[in-house]
Amino acid sequence: LAGGADGPGAAEKAAEAVVEAVRAELQGTKAQIYLIHGASNYPADSAASVDLNGLSRALELNVTQPARLTTLLLPLMAPGSSVLFVGSTLSEKAVGGKLSYCTAKHAMVGLMRATAQDLLWSGIHTALVCPGITDTEMVRQATAGHEHAFAEFVSELQGRMLEPSEVADAIWNVARSPVLHGAIIHCNNGQKER
Repeated sequence: LAGGADGPGAAEKAAEAVVEAVRAELQGTKAQIYLIHGASNYPADSAASVDLNGLSRALELNVTQPARLTTLLLPLMAPGSSVLFVGSTLSEKAVGGKLSYCTAKHAMVGLMRATAQDLLWSGIHTALVCPGITDTEMVRQATAGHEHAFAEFVSELQGRMLEPSEVADAIWNVARSPVLHGAIIHCNNGQKER
């Protein structure tokens, strides 16, 4: 959805198309829906050299469109549904050189917490799942040319890179666990504090 065509209104049109497809499938009824907001970008920028386009896109992907899509899908969600946000270890920490990414992931914490209050006792729960470094295309692109140094960093920080299937399993478990409403859950194999 968020990673598709760019241009004025493209994300809004895509969100509306998704909602219309769900509405047509449900034929006027509500259903258990597990809404997972996991799109992001990973700009390399800093306070001294902010990537304004990267920051704007990060906020769009991590905050604006998740808020919009949640608003559009909530009327179709039955009790037992969930709205999950995929954050990062950097949702509660920060590192140099990732200003836009850290800012957007911190903002996602606020979005989840506000959503948790709005959905309190509704039968629909929300949570933020924060994976550690995971073997994804985004990570591989960001570390291209520095694979050996990055592998050493990951080994020292969290022992090994996570597999996407491990993160997916964690997200699926949280999606079906209303007792975790409003929680921030880290799944990172345990990370060494620095």
